[in-house]
Amino acid sequence: MPLKLTTYYQGSRVPELPGTNTFHSTELFRIYEATPGYTPLLIVASEGGVPVAKLLAAIRKSVRLFPPSIIKRCEVYGTGEYFDETIDREAVFSDMLQRLTDEALREAFLIEFRNLDNSLSGYKVFRKNRYFAVNWLRVRNSLHNVEQAEVRFSPSRIRQIKKGLKNGAKVKEAHTPKEIHAFAKMLHHNYSAKIRRHFPSMDFFQQLEKQMTQSRQSRIFIVTYKDKIIGGSACIYSDDSAYLWFSGGM
Repeated sequence: MPLKLTTYYQGSRVPELPGTNTFHSTELFRIYEATPGYTPLLIVASEGGVPVAKLLAAIRKSVRLFPPSIIKRCEVYGTGEYFDETIDREAVFSDMLQRLTDEALREAFLIEFRNLDNSLSGYKVFRKNRYFAVNWLRVRNSLHNVEQAEVRFSPSRIRQIKKGLKNGAKVKEAHTPKEIHAFAKMLHHNYSAKIRRHFPSMDFFQQLEKQMTQSRQSRIFIVTYKDKIIGGSACIYSDDSAYLWFSGGM
């Protein structure tokens, strides 16, 4: 049965789809859609009218003070989500990647894949579509046995944490618009001048809290000292894994 690919650019047109991967979910599509500077696109592969896979990407616009002043790049987290174990996953991904490449390069000058399961995920398919590998730091930590999480920290890091808590620093989950606004403002203040860093507008974090917190797909943590936010992180949970998406501190 031939594979059919459908590309969606508007959340109102996306049908009900199966899946549990947050990075390829309709919820994240709508968050991108509601955030200025982001243009999401969702590719759905189906056979006989039944979805068998999907791939979510986002084209983001960056405005800089030096030429080129406006840069657009496409970002994808993982190689998609698949619902039928009997399909040829590599062949389906090849078709979706070809469609994504053709669609995204009309607007973006670069397509970047992140959070790949391993360095060989779709390697042949990427090479076929003229992608290349880039060395990047990846940090993994187990979320199991959280009662003994301290054993995975260095002694110096534990001393820093204990010193901060002793001096009055507090860690809590952010919920109110005021807390989320202060967190986003802190990130932009500390990292906006760094070329390799990008942080979306406050709308992104507000939508993240609004659309994903109730389902526990995301959480925003802040570190406060004397009622002032001095650090924090935005985390997304997907398929029993947690990803530290944006973090920073003063």
